[in-house]
Amino acid sequence: MVFEFPQADLLSMDERTRNRLSALGESGYSFGLDHVDDLRLDAAFLKSLYVRFVKVDADILLGEQVDLHPGDVRRALKRQGIDLIASKIEEESQVLELLDLDISLAQGYLFGKPRLNREDGGGESG
Repeated sequence: MVFEFPQADLLSMDERTRNRLSALGESGYSFGLDHVDDLRLDAAFLKSLYVRFVKVDADILLGEQVDLHPGDVRRALKRQGIDLIASKIEEESQVLELLDLDISLAQGYLFGKPRLNREDGGGESG
């Protein structure tokens, strides 16, 4: 099972909460970081909290005000076993720009609108 939480929540967590996250990670849970607006990420720290992916809006990755190269961020995360996912992809041109930055994982309306994985019914029979 994977839980996601915003970057701001991670930055405001106290040590006790971080220790509990690590304990959940040791039990087999993993985490994703989303709503990332600061690319200065401590990949080793994220790994210690069992973060397996980081989602960043394409506008941030492709923006002019990025002080770090997004490809460098992706490689630093990858060295710790963490995937960088570009989110809110709405135009094919964004995909091409991201590929030029060595970012190959993405999600957004360009690929399809969000939907349920299965029909509502909750596995009830009969």
